[in-house]
Amino acid sequence: MKRYLMFAASAAALFLAAGCSEEQKTAAVFGGFDTECRTVGLYFPGALGSFTEEYGVQVCMNPQRRTFRLQDSDQSRFAHVVFSSVPSVVSDRVTAEVTVRGLAAVGSSIEMEVVKAEGNRVWLSSETVNMIIPAL
Repeated sequence: MKRYLMFAASAAALFLAAGCSEEQKTAAVFGGFDTECRTVGLYFPGALGSFTEEYGVQVCMNPQRRTFRLQDSDQSRFAHVVFSSVPSVVSDRVTAEVTVRGLAAVGSSIEMEVVKAEGNRVWLSSETVNMIIPAL
């Protein structure tokens, strides 16, 4: 029994180490999204976790429609985001219309700010959710 508990604890530690640290996921609550993480996805402040491409989640982009979508293969969980304008430069403010299924409620219309734009990634922050998206 003890051996199984040790294995479970080790597996849990490896699973958590694969993503961004919990401190990075919740940094927006304290005034800024930690931009060291590079994994495309949604990061929910607090204990709600994240929804990222790391765990088999599909990423879809449509630059012409300014949309970003993350979904499981069976679409039991998804997040569909439509931006009011192309978020691309630090301090840009955009409105994100968000539709989710099977995820934490984030609100339907969210004001977000670009906190980092580097290479092919853009980091957006708000009070309810943080996002790392591929550059539109």
